[in-house]
Amino acid sequence: MNGWARPIWPVMTSLRPFATFLLLGLILQACQSVEPVVQQPLPGFHERSLIHNGESRVYQIYVPPGYTSQQSWPVVMFLHGAGERGSDGIMQTRVGLGPAMLMYPERFPVIGIFPQLPNDTSWRPETESIALTALDQTIKELSVDEDRVILTGLSMGGHGSLYLGTRHTDLFAAIAPVCPTVGDSVGYPFLGGSSYEESIATAASSLTDVPVWLFHGDEDQVFSAQISRDLTLALQEAGGDVRYTEFQGVGHNSWDPAYSMLDFAEWVLMAERPKPESNPAQ
Repeated sequence: MNGWARPIWPVMTSLRPFATFLLLGLILQACQSVEPVVQQPLPGFHERSLIHNGESRVYQIYVPPGYTSQQSWPVVMFLHGAGERGSDGIMQTRVGLGPAMLMYPERFPVIGIFPQLPNDTSWRPETESIALTALDQTIKELSVDEDRVILTGLSMGGHGSLYLGTRHTDLFAAIAPVCPTVGDSVGYPFLGGSSYEESIATAASSLTDVPVWLFHGDEDQVFSAQISRDLTLALQEAGGDVRYTEFQGVGHNSWDPAYSMLDFAEWVLMAERPKPESNPAQ
């Protein structure tokens, strides 16, 4: 047998360790090139908790259909009315914005935040951290566009949206109070000073640079529609970006027609804090 006719098996045998090493290297490289699969939260409401004054408080977040962490999403924080206070962590999703989101999911491709106040409380310095902590935790958990955070609420929560809005204008791209009060001397703190007039003036001066859309029923017997009318006029005179919708023949429940408006959902999606102007090139 000449040299060309020698069997090649010994050569192949000697190459086995190298081939095995090369194959393992290719497998490792392929595994490293595949990005890990990130499990996305399912659409709908999800229970979350926070600590307030040393106690656990339950709140809800709403995840829209199609949510992915690969993009940033607008946020709507909803402040409930007096009838939804408690500790069950659920009632605040059943009145107002929550039902509208479930009924019209295609209109609200947004993350929702639904904090809940304890019984016998309202939105004030001692309780505002319930909402702000829920917002902060949601920003850390989900993919949030922090320039597109909208604040809304109804009745007591309408007052809350004005109260938090005037105190934290840097957080919100727009505010939508529904049938609000601006405060009184009993259950709800004045937005400013110690009177109705001072509160209207405070709101107007504080919210000049924040788009506001007010809603009220003309037959509201709980908080008069005159409150929203006066606030709208004051904001207009201060040069603010304000809209006002008054529902004819509607009492205190102006939230159902407000949140079911297609225009409202479109307004929410358009709201965005202005980007800081960059210095022109020298």
